[in-house]
Formats: sequence, structure tokens, C-alpha cells
Amino acid sequence: MGLVKKGDIENYWSTNEYTRTPFFGKYMSRNKFQLILSNLHLVNTVNPAFGKQGHDPLHKVRDFLSMVERNIRHAYKPNRDLSFDEACCAFKGRLRFKCYNPSKPNRFHIKLFQVCEATTGYILGFHVYTGKGTSCISNQANCLDENCSKTTKIVLGLLDSLSLLDKGHRIYMDNYYTSPALFEELYYRETYACGTVRCNRKGLPEAVSKKTKMKNGECIFRRNEIMLAIRWCDKRQVTCLSTIHEAVEVLTTKKDKNGNRKLKPEMIYDYTKKMSGVDISDCNMAFFSCNRKTMKWWRKLFVHLFNIIVLNSYLLNKMYGDLKLSHPDFVEYIATYLVEKNCTTASSLPRQRAGKPAIGNGNHYPEKIPNRRNGPHSAARKCYACNFTKNQLSKLGHVDLKLPKKCSSFRCTSCQVALCVDPCFAVFHTDKSYRKTLLDKRVSGLI
Repeated sequence: MGLVKKGDIENYWSTNEYTRTPFFGKYMSRNKFQLILSNLHLVNTVNPAFGKQGHDPLHKVRDFLSMVERNIRHAYKPNRDLSFDEACCAFKGRLRFKCYNPSKPNRFHIKLFQVCEATTGYILGFHVYTGKGTSCISNQANCLDENCSKTTKIVLGLLDSLSLLDKGHRIYMDNYYTSPALFEELYYRETYACGTVRCNRKGLPEAVSKKTKMKNGECIFRRNEIMLAIRWCDKRQVTCLSTIHEAVEVLTTKKDKNGNRKLKPEMIYDYTKKMSGVDISDCNMAFFSCNRKTMKWWRKLFVHLFNIIVLNSYLLNKMYGDLKLSHPDFVEYIATYLVEKNCTTASSLPRQRAGKPAIGNGNHYPEKIPNRRNGPHSAARKCYACNFTKNQLSKLGHVDLKLPKKCSSFRCTSCQVALCVDPCFAVFHTDKSYRKTLLDKRVSGLI
């Protein structure tokens, strides 16, 4: 469903010759899929009520969430450059820890703090935000300054839980997290950082934090023992902080009006190149996401985590696998392999469901429909096969056709649906396109 985009789930089983997709109906019926989807659950234990001891906001996905975190952490050893940012799982329903941010592509969402490899977008780990006052990754942070900000504790706590500290990594982040206090904490944990910074952060030098008029291309550098702060003017003024770079400028591929290559601070150049790890992963997941509208938040998050698994699998196959497939080809390969390996075709199975012709499978005999009131006469119901809804008539090319209702006192012993003895009973169990056949008979006046 991530490759084939359709508006409604029912459309994947459509029999319209212009829009039908035979793959879905070949391996599973529509009713069976919807029945499994409506009864899907990931846990079978009880969660204490909100406010009571032991309550877990992510209880409904906790087991699956822990499995995903554990596997993606141990499956790949990342390169030096990483990016830290927020990711979003779109959700508009009622949820205590739902977030709102109008600047995001999905304004209403479940927020995830996420660490990715800067170049490939491989997701190394994440933490689901569950609201203020709940158990958060910031509570697990080991900081030198106990009075540091919440964002500092979030970054340190997540990196520490993923075992990414004390290994010489370089972290790129935006101005929501960047501060001199955070960079100092990371520096003493042998982890280096770079990012844009807000001018009101404590500890910034006045020459960088104070707004002044600057010409295009002008740059101000200030350094202490471990950190470099700059203020650079291009189309607008940008302030950055780094424990990685020196106060040097590099040539870019862009040219000015005179044809000369433009200069840019090395810090800015590396930041724009390596900050987009989380954005790369979000973009790749959005192309082939199988997420759909639902009122259950945990189902949205479950599918989002499933998309993370597929994306990371594709990136690992791209780096180390023998099959060099594109992203859509890889998703298609995984889907067809799993289905063909574990399923038999729907046509080879006995069909005992209502409304599905069994074509010689099972024991199908007509029987009287019993009267619930134990009266002398049998009950009568609408014939399942030769009565048509407006949607069914439109699909069969008869939009304005109006047919009188037909009832029957007989039903099938196996299918348990009411059917006219002649000819609906035989046509229903022997003809796959029984609706079209019976509609033609009704239009022509044969029944």
C-alpha cells in the first residue's frame, strides 16, 4: 500500500477494470484484511490508569517499540557525523501528548527526538515525547551541571542511551537545542557539536549576540578555549556555534554577479551539508509510507515504526547487500517475498465467507431460514446475490437503475447468507462474477 496509493482501503480490492490491482485480492480477501486490521493489538496486559504508579503512556506499543529500538541500535555502527532533530508521526485525534507546530508539514503530530547518520539518513535511535511531567529521556541524563536546561538533558540523555558519547562523534543540530552549556557538556564527553544558535542563549559573546548592521558576506568570529561562535551575513544574519571548526572560510560552487566563487565560513558550509540527516529519513519514509487515517494513535505510531524498519533495511541493503535495488524496488521485493513465501493464493483456499463464491469447495446446501419467534412460517431476508447497492450498481455501469427488492426464505448451510433457490444459489457458488451475471438476468427480465 506504500507503493500503490489509493484513497480508501476498499479500493485496493476494486474490480473496476481501469483501477483494479489484482495483487491484493489474489492473496487475501477484503473482509479478511479489514477483520484482522480491526482486531490488531500489540499487547495483552493491563496498564494502570493515568496518574497512578506504573502508568506507561506508550503501553500499547511498548513491546514493539523496545524491539525496534534494540534492533536498529545493534544492526549498524554509524560514521562520525550525526544529526539530531525532531521527527513527526502525523496524528489529529484525541491524545494527551499530541503536539502542535504550525511550521511542520504535519501540524498535529506525535513528536520523536531522533538521531540519524548525517549522510545516509540511517535512524540510529529515537525517543517518543509523552508530555510534560511524564517519564522522559532527560531524567536519565548524567550532566556535569545539574541545573542545565531541559533541552540539554534531552540531547545528553538520548545520546547516552544509544551509547554514542565518548566516541568522538560530531553532532549537528538546530537552534532549538544549541547552547554553550550543551556544547560544553558534550565536549567533556569527547563528543563535538555544531549548530545554529539563538542570540538570547546564555554564554554567547556580545559581538555575536548583539544585532548590528552587516554587509553581505561579512563575518564576525569569536572564540574561547573550546568553542567558536560566528555571525555571518548572507541574505540574512546567521549565528552559529561549534566545537569542531576553525575560523576559516571556504570557496563554494556559487558565484557572484562578477563570476567569482563565493566565500562561506567552513562552519556554515558543513552545517548545511550535514544537518539534514533527519530530514532525509523523513523524506524517504514519506514517499512509501503505508500510514492511513485512524482514530487509534498507537496504530499510527506502529506503522511509523514499521516504516523506520523498512527504511533502515533498505539503507543496509544499499551499503552491504548483493541486490542493488532502488528504494521502491526494494519495498516491492520485500512485500512480494514475504507474501509468496508465507501465503497461498486466495483462489486455492475454500471460501466459506458470506458473499464469496466457493466454486466447488465445501458443502453448500439450501435450508429454510428459521423463524426467531418460533412461528409456523420461515423467516425471509433480502437475497444477498441479486439485490444491489448504489455503489455496486455504479461499478457495474448502471448508475440510475432502480430494481425492486427480492427476498428469500432459504439460505446456504455453509455461507449463512440468504439466496434465491433459482438461479441465485447456483450462480453464487459457481461464478466469480456472480453479481454481473445476476444483474444482467434481472435487467433482461429472466428473474
